[in-house]
Amino acid sequence: MREKSVLIIGAGIAGITSALEIADKDIIVHLIEKTSSIGGHVQGFCCKAVDNVCTKCGACLLKDKIDKIKVHPNVKIYLDSNISDVSKSNDKFSVQIKQNNKNNSLEIDAIVVATGFTPFDARQKGRFGYGRIPYVFTGLDIEEYFKEKGNVGVQNFEPISDNIPKQIAFIQCVGSRDPHLNKGYCSRVCCRYALRLAMMLREAFPEVKVDVFYMDIQSSGKEFNMLYDQCKDDSKIEFIKSIPTRAQEISETKSVRILYEDMTEAKLVERDYDLLVLSIGITPSEENQRIESLLGINTDEFGFFEPNAQGVFLSGTCEGPKSISESIQHAEKTALDVMEYL
Repeated sequence: MREKSVLIIGAGIAGITSALEIADKDIIVHLIEKTSSIGGHVQGFCCKAVDNVCTKCGACLLKDKIDKIKVHPNVKIYLDSNISDVSKSNDKFSVQIKQNNKNNSLEIDAIVVATGFTPFDARQKGRFGYGRIPYVFTGLDIEEYFKEKGNVGVQNFEPISDNIPKQIAFIQCVGSRDPHLNKGYCSRVCCRYALRLAMMLREAFPEVKVDVFYMDIQSSGKEFNMLYDQCKDDSKIEFIKSIPTRAQEISETKSVRILYEDMTEAKLVERDYDLLVLSIGITPSEENQRIESLLGINTDEFGFFEPNAQGVFLSGTCEGPKSISESIQHAEKTALDVMEYL
């Protein structure tokens, strides 16, 4: 009797989690990844502990999962690979995988889609100057910088040359909750990572003042509320309920000037900052349209997948925005659904 096997498309933290859960039940898992490494976006995320206290960001959970899946006897990993064709007959899928210049044919009992997400391209919000003003970064840029450098001190903060920052601003909801860009949804993660990064920057630079410009703070759970309270209790972190209308480079002072409406006094205000951080949101993976046509599954109005094809399951952010911990929980639930189907 042929062994049961499952194909998982995408080897980010959701795909890896589903793969491990299924493989642990003695099911053969074929895990394909379009890039040359596994781990997805979480590979670039930094630990956001402050004063050596964990803030529950979840970034540290990836390494253990990668170590396990690389040596799991029931998992075969295909890097630099894509599905080129899929057909279904008698509840079985015939799948063609293209890996570099080779083609692999597989017979599969179920498929898990874990294509993840694409970070919003902040250049689409041209008024904030990303890619044009040298002092404007995304939250992901700062994450990757902290991940590469580790503990950042006052003498080596390269994003703004050799200057010690005194004023830093965050702008929330960049690429989220924006119907004009067909992004009328909350990305769920931006408030959390902005607050964690703000606390990390305050730890690295004790004299820095951080302003957080927001539309709404999206509270989600006890841990978030504790994090939010910590930030509100910090006299050098200010929450300003307003989304700035523009950012302008001030070359003489190597700073960025933003214009926003002061809601309390109903007037326009300008403030200068050494660093502007754009809290970019989650958008559907660039792979989704191709996978949609291959597997015959639907996407919602924003481009995230909807579960509608028998034998095809969704794992992680391909279904919609989720944090790391939420993606892991969803991936575990997906694995249970797959086992029940098999």
